[in-house]
Amino acid sequence: MIRGLTNALVGDAIHAVRLYARTPLQSLTTLFVIAVAVALAVALVGLYSSLLLDTPPGVSNAERVVSVGRTDGERFEPLNGRLQSHLRESSIGLTGVAGVSYLRQEARLREEQRHLDIGLVSEGFFQVVGVRLVEGRILDASDHGESARVVVISYRLRDQVFGDLDSPLGESITIQGERFRVVGVTAAGFRGVHRDAPTDIWVPHQTWQNVVAAVPAPLIERLPLILFGRIAKGTSLGALRENLSSLQERLPAAAKEDLGGMRLAVSSTLSRDPAHQQMAERQLELFALSAVLLAVIAAANLSLFFLARAPKRQREMAIRMALGATHCRLLGQMFVEASLLVVAGGLLGLLLSLWLVTGLKTIPTIDVDHWDGALIDTRTLLFAMGLIALLAAVVALAPVMDLRRRTILERSRPCVTRIRVGQRLLAVVQVGVAGLVIAVAAFLAMALAQLLVQGPGYKPEGVQVFVLQPDVDGPFRPDFREAPNLHRQIRERLLALEGVDAVGFQNAVPTRAHPEQQPFRPENGQKETVQAAALVGRADWLRVLDVRVLRGSLPESDDELAVVVNRQFALQAWGDIDVVGKWLQPPRHLRGGAPSRVAAVIDDLSFGHPAEPERAVVMLNTLGVMDFAADVLVRGELSQDSLAEAIGTVLADFTPPLHVTERYALQGEYDALLAPDRARVVVSTAAASVVGAIALLGFFGILRYMVENGRFEFALRAALGAGPRQLRRQVMWRGLVLGFPGLVFAFLLAAIGLSLVGGRLDIAGLSQWPAILVAITGLALALWLASRGPARQASHTEPGKYLRDE
Repeated sequence: MIRGLTNALVGDAIHAVRLYARTPLQSLTTLFVIAVAVALAVALVGLYSSLLLDTPPGVSNAERVVSVGRTDGERFEPLNGRLQSHLRESSIGLTGVAGVSYLRQEARLREEQRHLDIGLVSEGFFQVVGVRLVEGRILDASDHGESARVVVISYRLRDQVFGDLDSPLGESITIQGERFRVVGVTAAGFRGVHRDAPTDIWVPHQTWQNVVAAVPAPLIERLPLILFGRIAKGTSLGALRENLSSLQERLPAAAKEDLGGMRLAVSSTLSRDPAHQQMAERQLELFALSAVLLAVIAAANLSLFFLARAPKRQREMAIRMALGATHCRLLGQMFVEASLLVVAGGLLGLLLSLWLVTGLKTIPTIDVDHWDGALIDTRTLLFAMGLIALLAAVVALAPVMDLRRRTILERSRPCVTRIRVGQRLLAVVQVGVAGLVIAVAAFLAMALAQLLVQGPGYKPEGVQVFVLQPDVDGPFRPDFREAPNLHRQIRERLLALEGVDAVGFQNAVPTRAHPEQQPFRPENGQKETVQAAALVGRADWLRVLDVRVLRGSLPESDDELAVVVNRQFALQAWGDIDVVGKWLQPPRHLRGGAPSRVAAVIDDLSFGHPAEPERAVVMLNTLGVMDFAADVLVRGELSQDSLAEAIGTVLADFTPPLHVTERYALQGEYDALLAPDRARVVVSTAAASVVGAIALLGFFGILRYMVENGRFEFALRAALGAGPRQLRRQVMWRGLVLGFPGLVFAFLLAAIGLSLVGGRLDIAGLSQWPAILVAITGLALALWLASRGPARQASHTEPGKYLRDE
């Protein structure tokens, strides 16, 4: 029996190969469609599996670790050391709370100078996270004092720098003149809790701020920290949120002021920006589900395309039935034919998915910065096998159902037929889904166009930014009173160069910084306090960015009591933008809380993505503690090399020694912020093109099946006097009747889908109706074009020849 089944299977496979060889173009097209559909589905599901289902390597029970921060319902922002202390001391369902902040610094390792991504961690970091080590020990409580000079390094850094040693323990790393000793190495694969912040070494936060950064002790506890905690057993995420709300009510006034009018929040997403990461996860879910749906629709439409060939094979089936072939034998043959093509296309799709996954790593298709997962893991491989089996069954479904429905006499010749209910239903579904995908692509394209027109509130083109840092081997002990003198020398040196238009200095440069929210008290304002992003620095940088001034004028460098506010702050504080000359009081740690006068009101500007909610901003025209090494902003046409050389000549004669460690074009950084939006448009447009083409292929297949199976009817009509135009109109009318319900369904799907997509992808304030109109109009035109082929085929029916054959 097994031998007989094997012989039958081999015979059917050989017959299928010969059958496909007769129509090579059609067979190759079908193979390509299946391969593309499988590749897209496997690549995106693999990406979803690697990024969202895998836990961070080297972490114990990562599902119990959560992010803790503050939120206003739109943003999720870090807390500080003072709030961390309150969370540790309170019984809220967390077994521990720890924090981290990130920076990038030059360091010397074994006489080699290189940039390191550093994580400044608070006490208990490794215990809360549950980081596993392969060598040495974790940082304990004694390592967080001023005298401690110890670090833990990543396994990756161990391999790159200390790979030739038996052990890196005891080796030194020099940063800004301070020597740190390596005491531990994390497990292979672990590069930090946050995927979007890969880390090379972990340094005690208190030690760094006291010894290296020389931050005054009272300010250390106010520095922002990205906090996370480990949920205690028996505590749910919902219960933890309730406990945080209760804790917030009991906080002292100083701690409530640190919250800046926001509320304590917790997120199961481990990211520096959980809200942003959750949006990325939603994008992945949408793309993965769309890819799977695309593959199933492709298989269903190819099934209809195969069904269109069925009338031409009816004689073959009738002869085989007359010779004794059973229904089961013919069904097996049809399934083998479909499976052979789908399996071949699926295997080709798996190979294509490897290339596609590699490509996804290099383009910002989604908002995920770090991905070290396998190209295709076990889960993805099992999914691919199941998908190929499903597609084979779906492709064989329509021909098999058509075969079971017919008698031997019906198989012997084509007859008058109508489009069946199942075919109509499938046409409606595929046209509806195609309309939805096309509408989403149009909507995302419109959203991108709106962002490009809206802009960030400043002009990034032509602006170069130079990042200053202290020398690796020298301690950073600046006299901050010398900062104005340093800035003046750099400005004079650069402005003397031909092609330089403006020079400014700022630590919180847009695209790379998100200033911390602080409470300000406006004089005679609508509110007692207004939460605003606080910036410290001379107003020259606003001139470099060519920010639009709505009222007043930007203050001069020596006007210490002047402040600049944006439109959003003026409206929140006073309900009007005519507020030049009014006074407001900053918090005590900013310029001692001295009242400041509004010198200018500027247009709203975005420090991050331009689609982010507009924030109130206050800029104090004074120098802060860290402005000695503020970034240098230059507008002009001179090359980066020439500008860096000019800045270097000034820095070489200054104490403490500084040098340019990084330089970048602000336009490039802004373009990088919009890269995910552009990639979304590219991916959705490609998906819309593929889904639309496959839907049209299925629609074309249904009409072609109707024409092929109704040749006898068309021949009779032609014999009775119907001309080619009448036959063509008849098929076009049937195409209209077939496509109209699909267009209605596409309209409803698009209206519902876009309302969900706009919220899930943080696209708000954009009307969905133009995108729907574009999708429905384009789809209707495409369906009309798809109907013309079968209509032209019906109009060429020769009644004499066809009726004679019958």
